[in-house]
Amino acid sequence: MKDDWNYSIIRIIDFMEDPCDDSAFAISFEVLGPGNLSENIRVSFEDNFLKEYFKIPWFKDFVAEEKTILKKNRPLFIQWALVRIETWIMRGAKEEERKMILTGEKDLDWARRVGEGVYKPQSELHGEQEYIFRITGE
Repeated sequence: MKDDWNYSIIRIIDFMEDPCDDSAFAISFEVLGPGNLSENIRVSFEDNFLKEYFKIPWFKDFVAEEKTILKKNRPLFIQWALVRIETWIMRGAKEEERKMILTGEKDLDWARRVGEGVYKPQSELHGEQEYIFRITGE
């Protein structure tokens, strides 16, 4: 039974370039866990986040740069999303916080720490698009 679980399953559903909102990129996940936890989560990345983190100059073609960045840095985007989702789970998995948006003004320092390995996802790859996040401290 899911009540006995001491882990959550985090499954990548979709990578979306230019989703229908203010973000440049988004990743959708299905999260299953203890109790009745079964949610679809979306982690989005705003244009300004990409421009500032990857230092894209104003005179460059942002759309072309964005495609190159997304292709070359897919594992980093997954790391950012996993750390956010793990934090969401540990804080009680509130339904109203299912949509997460990373912005240049709020999340840049945090994202750099993840990129440098200071913060790492605790989830372990378990299949092609699936991760297991073991919940400790129970």
